[in-house]
Amino acid sequence: MPNSFPIERKDQKSIIAVGVVFSVLAVVAVGMRLVSRRIIQRRLDWSDFLIIAACITVVSYWATALAGVVIGGLGFHVGEIIDMYGHAEVEIAFQILWAIAGGLYKVSILLFYIDIFPTLKQWGRVTMAIIFCYTLSTTLAAVLVCEEIDDNWEYEKLFQGKCGDRILVFRVTGALNIVSDVVVLLLPVRNVLKLQMPLYRRLVLLATFALGLLTCVISIVRLGTLTSLSPGDFRDTPYAIMQTVIWSGLEPSVAVILACVPLMRPLVLRIRGVVDSSEDQSKSMSGNGQSLSMRTAPRALAYNQIHDSVAVPVPTARIHNMEAMLISRGDSPISDLELGTIVHAKSSK
Repeated sequence: MPNSFPIERKDQKSIIAVGVVFSVLAVVAVGMRLVSRRIIQRRLDWSDFLIIAACITVVSYWATALAGVVIGGLGFHVGEIIDMYGHAEVEIAFQILWAIAGGLYKVSILLFYIDIFPTLKQWGRVTMAIIFCYTLSTTLAAVLVCEEIDDNWEYEKLFQGKCGDRILVFRVTGALNIVSDVVVLLLPVRNVLKLQMPLYRRLVLLATFALGLLTCVISIVRLGTLTSLSPGDFRDTPYAIMQTVIWSGLEPSVAVILACVPLMRPLVLRIRGVVDSSEDQSKSMSGNGQSLSMRTAPRALAYNQIHDSVAVPVPTARIHNMEAMLISRGDSPISDLELGTIVHAKSSK
């Protein structure tokens, strides 16, 4: 049975706290996304399935971090750890889970872009192919950096000339990760700017997409923690990589959350409707408020769309009613795509 380590150091407690909080936030965000899909009666697509997989991978990463603290010796110096076998396993798991989570959430976002902007299909697929190759190569690099795969599990052999330059591998993969984040962030900008809608609404839409900038910032900070490590630090990784472990987990965690935020609008409106109804009923009983019908009518007629040739806005409620009627007849030409403050209505003609 592996030895357990006391949780008594600041960085150990930080990893556990951050891991628990962001695991819960990621699960809640994905749950709200799925509930929103159900509210508008839209089937789950591949972007949903991949973000679910990314969420599972993120939770697995933080579970591995917890195991690293408890049985892998994270937070302690090498000289304080009797058996490094457990730490070597945890370190490899970090690299693999980080790479897989990144690939999953990026492809999920790209599929979402393609669904909204069909003109992005070609570039979106090219980008997905590149990200797939990058994710695969990063995963393989984690286990093939040594001459023998078994050498990865024996910490001492990492520094006996039987393994490649792990520092270089970490820095190159980290830099390429930032490049891929930026590409995914900028891909829809041109299409958004070309939309036929008021400038302020295009700016709001750009701001929604630009939430991904936070992921890029975290990736840069993560790379900074890696580049600040000296060769000597890599001989004491249980103690030296604590900040890198935290930032490596934060990146996919925040990305999963932000990828779900634009799709939560139906649930948010449903919750607001329930709250407003309760307030209106209370005011009606006291005789000091407007009627419920007067308060909710403007919201019921609210509209938000993406369409390349929008001339007359169509109320969202009317779109949903039309689609429900046409679906029942089996000939619906309309597909509603929710995106935070927008609904994309596209025709199959």
